[in-house]
Amino acid sequence: MSIGLKIKEFRKKRGLTQKQLGSRCGIADSNIRKYESGIQRPKIETLRKIADALNTIVIENNGQFDLIEKGQTIIKHITHITQNDLLTYPDLDRKLSDYIKELFISYQGADSPITNHFPDELSARCEIYNTVLHHVDIKVQNGFAIYDIYPLLASPSPFDPKENCLLEKYSKLNNKGRDKLIEYANDLSQIPEYQKNFTNPKEDPELLAAHARIDVKQTSEGVQHDLDIMNNNSEWD
Repeated sequence: MSIGLKIKEFRKKRGLTQKQLGSRCGIADSNIRKYESGIQRPKIETLRKIADALNTIVIENNGQFDLIEKGQTIIKHITHITQNDLLTYPDLDRKLSDYIKELFISYQGADSPITNHFPDELSARCEIYNTVLHHVDIKVQNGFAIYDIYPLLASPSPFDPKENCLLEKYSKLNNKGRDKLIEYANDLSQIPEYQKNFTNPKEDPELLAAHARIDVKQTSEGVQHDLDIMNNNSEWD
């Protein structure tokens, strides 16, 4: 599908007229009409404005520009990559990084820190991690640009699904609810029982109180001897 038809598809999906779309992105509706009809191709800067107005992102696929939903995975565009491809096409890692940068910037804005957390972004990071770093196995590539984009992607273990669940719940809250959730998290982080490296004394053999041994046979005389010691106050002075 041509980029013009893709613009038209998303415009109608958003319930916008050509004039409304043009107004949103500061482009004459006559130009929007030309783009959609294929008479004229928009420059990349113009296409980015249109994509932003349609709440989509621009990606490059086989030399052609395309629009996709912000929450849509971009993995389908890179799953065909193999180790041999990386050696044959030295700029392939740059293209991968461009895809990912485009996704992150679209969610966060060009001036936002790349390490902000957003639920859709987290989902995309998980897919990128699992597909690119595991299935494609390119973490050994020296200077792979993805490490500069998001250091977490270089982690040896996948993301904790509980983190994804927490962020998903967070995204459904309003500002008041989010502030309350952060307040709860701060309170929990101050309680030793809920801290990451907390060890429960009841579960730590070294901290357990003395208890009956099962490797030594107990006699009635031995039990009585122990009771006599426990009941003799002079033994505890």
